[in-house]
Amino acid sequence: DSSGNNLWMMNMTVTDSSSLFSLCGGIILSPNHEVVISGIYSGKIRWQQGYSGWTPEITASGPCYNYFPYHNNIFIARLNMQTGAVIAMDSLGTEGGLDASPTCNIVADRNGSFYVGGNFRKKFLVATDTLYATGYKSVIEYDYGNFFVAKYGYSNCDSCHSAPISNYSFHVDSTTHTANFTYSGTMYMDSVKWIFGDNSTSYQINPSHTYTTDGIYYACVTIYNTCGSAMHCDTVNTTTPIPTSVGNVSIYPNPVNKTLHIDNLQSITNYRLLNIIGTTIQQGIFQYDNNIIATEQLPPGMYLLELTNNGGQRTIARIVK
Repeated sequence: DSSGNNLWMMNMTVTDSSSLFSLCGGIILSPNHEVVISGIYSGKIRWQQGYSGWTPEITASGPCYNYFPYHNNIFIARLNMQTGAVIAMDSLGTEGGLDASPTCNIVADRNGSFYVGGNFRKKFLVATDTLYATGYKSVIEYDYGNFFVAKYGYSNCDSCHSAPISNYSFHVDSTTHTANFTYSGTMYMDSVKWIFGDNSTSYQINPSHTYTTDGIYYACVTIYNTCGSAMHCDTVNTTTPIPTSVGNVSIYPNPVNKTLHIDNLQSITNYRLLNIIGTTIQQGIFQYDNNIIATEQLPPGMYLLELTNNGGQRTIARIVK
């Protein structure tokens, strides 16, 4: 962020010893608030979703993996710019592999489409199309002079409109736990969908939603038009204002490195440590007075510490690692 804090971190890995991975196309930012990564892999790859652990294996959805599981294939991964969550992943397949020194590159246009280019040796698969290398002779005698350009995106986007950009603001009435959302992104749209973080949805442009309990929720709005889709998410805190009996707690240091201190607790207190998307990564019970949380193993980023005493009084503090 503008203060130099690490807001999220993602990790991708191959899943067996026969797999390979390298980053050749680089990392770009798309007009619709996505981070796009391209690289080369074989076998299967998967992503780590925050601190909670690894996702199930993610195999690129293109046809190449079924045909050539241990040849070098190109992957294209789209991540949410705000949270790092994986939106989608696809692949381009080769037989004979890419050049020994891959030169694939990726760029984006203003409509949110991506273009990947590079060189290949024998056979290259793009969706349902197959490119064949000219001058190919044998498995050993490769022709390195064959190039490709593939488009990943939307074919029906006219020249009058650009990729959608999603955004919203909101106001919370903490006495009723009602959040009023105001959409403020691209107005050229076919449809809109809200996800409020409690398994509730809405298809209104400016919805109001009442949460059944106070807490921290991750609300997202996605808009769709002929140029694609875009998602914007934010943390919605419906917690009732905190009495001073809990507010006198001292929490330090912040930013934290190895150990977070929570001092001056006046009663036995339940605590939860959440990541920026509202997932609980640690919870327990604090005793009177002074307590600590070990944070050395946490990835750098933004966290929320929620404290609730025996009387139901609650406070939430934002922690930076």
